Amino acid sequence: MEQTNVPHVMFLSFPVQGHIKPMMKLAELLNQAGSQVTFVNTDHSHDLLMSHTDLTSFHDRSPNFLFRSIPDGLRPDKARSLSNIKEWLDTLQAVAKPAFRQLLISTSMRPTCIIADGVMSFAAIDVAEELGIPVVAFRTHNASCTWTYFHLSKLVEAGEVPFPDGNLDKSITCIPGYENVLRIRDLPSICRVEKADNPVLNFQMRETSTMTRASALILNTFHELEAPVISRLNSIFTKIYAIGPLHALYKSRTKDMIISQSDSSNGVLERIVAADIRIRILADYVKFRYINNEKGKFEKIGFTVKDFAGASGKI
Repeated sequence: MEQTNVPHVMFLSFPVQGHIKPMMKLAELLNQAGSQVTFVNTDHSHDLLMSHTDLTSFHDRSPNFLFRSIPDGLRPDKARSLSNIKEWLDTLQAVAKPAFRQLLISTSMRPTCIIADGVMSFAAIDVAEELGIPVVAFRTHNASCTWTYFHLSKLVEAGEVPFPDGNLDKSITCIPGYENVLRIRDLPSICRVEKADNPVLNFQMRETSTMTRASALILNTFHELEAPVISRLNSIFTKIYAIGPLHALYKSRTKDMIISQSDSSNGVLERIVAADIRIRILADYVKFRYINNEKGKFEKIGFTVKDFAGASGKI
């Protein structure tokens, strides 16, 4: 594999739309900041993405951006749905790691780092460690949800998952920091299972455990919103980069868009503008900083590329 001075970030996405979209946003942002990007999807999700992408327009705004794919083990005409979720997860876990390894060793430009979806850790981390490539885990949701995933086994042990009596307003007592704050109804949807030995629940527990071997954790949130729980996650990861909200940063970067109240129906962005706080996007190799000015527009004010060995995780 060839080494160059241009950072090459390889993304490995979990093949579900809600995971692919935020990872694509981050990939495009890093690409527009000057990095070579390779975005790896499964064959099935890759074909769907390509069928809904204007590649000419895409490459005009995102040059040096490659799409690659690996198999998921199912026939092209086979459904990927909840009805066959166990079969799909089993085949994905059987074929994705060797296919990803082959892709890595055959690429002409060695990745500077791999940013892998946290639930693709089974495919990324062993291979990355073998080849000496740092890997960063990306959980596409917020810090609170990630902290909850780290306590799925405790929820099962405490008998709070599965829900014993169907009372969705019962308080959760076994997640540190959220005792008697979270209710059953606040838990992720994967907790709504009929029995503890559920393939999706077990898969999430394994992947959440495996991703602790990553060099860092990226979250689609921002520190000012979830500082207490991010601090708790620091007991697991020494480097945590809260880079969200990605959709807002993506719009501001690609469209030079002024954020207005109509663009932020959930109220989070109004609070960002009102408080005049800074939001940062951080990665071990590519750093770029945004600050909202008096007009409420995010501006890129800095960008550096640095070597992993000397990365401090600070701007």
